[in-house]
Amino acid sequence: MITSKEPTTIPEVIASLDAVQAQAVVADGRGARDGLACFNYLYRSITGEVLDKLKTNLFVDEHFLVALDVEFAKRYLNAIALYQADPASAPRSWRVLLDRRANADIAPLQFAIAGVNAHVNFDLPLALVAACEAIGSTLGADTQRADYQRINEIFADQMASLRHHFEDLIERSLDQSAIKTLNNDMDDLVVVLSRDAAWHRAEVLWSVRDQAAVMHDHEQATDILVSLAGRALLAHP
Repeated sequence: MITSKEPTTIPEVIASLDAVQAQAVVADGRGARDGLACFNYLYRSITGEVLDKLKTNLFVDEHFLVALDVEFAKRYLNAIALYQADPASAPRSWRVLLDRRANADIAPLQFAIAGVNAHVNFDLPLALVAACEAIGSTLGADTQRADYQRINEIFADQMASLRHHFEDLIERSLDQSAIKTLNNDMDDLVVVLSRDAAWHRAEVLWSVRDQAAVMHDHEQATDILVSLAGRALLAHP
């Protein structure tokens, strides 16, 4: 589904996400309702908008934003690759979604939100640390936090079109109360994606980044907690 070459630029990230989408929508004939395709569509949309905004000088520290985008994507793409090679080797956070991606009883919006849960709550703090190490910077230096928060504006701008996309995928046979609940979840997605908690977790990780055992224990503990949240998000009647 993805190439062995890791992306080093945002255009390369987008190319990788396009490749994931192309393969996911044909998996077992599930089309756009495939669980991975649902999240990947959201992720691709946001990443494309980040690239467009970089061209408008919205961000001050573009070097940091590019590094973060690349490190963030690498964790997601690596999780997919690990799962393809051996499902048990992939992070629990992602296995929850990937194990259930063919379940027709789970709504597309649930898959999208579960993917956000895994990517933001598990991947993002670690990606922040990796990005700063990659560019030789200290987490929180200069305008990093402000630029990081500006991405929230992109999420807010994209929510309406993303909502319509997932509403179009909801089958009319679904109970109307379920649709209402999912719409409320999409409203709450902006809050989920505020990512403030991920930044604070990254600050903790940054302080212990030279302690491999501590970093490993933190990653494992977070993975378990995020996977439990994912199970709840993907619950169905």
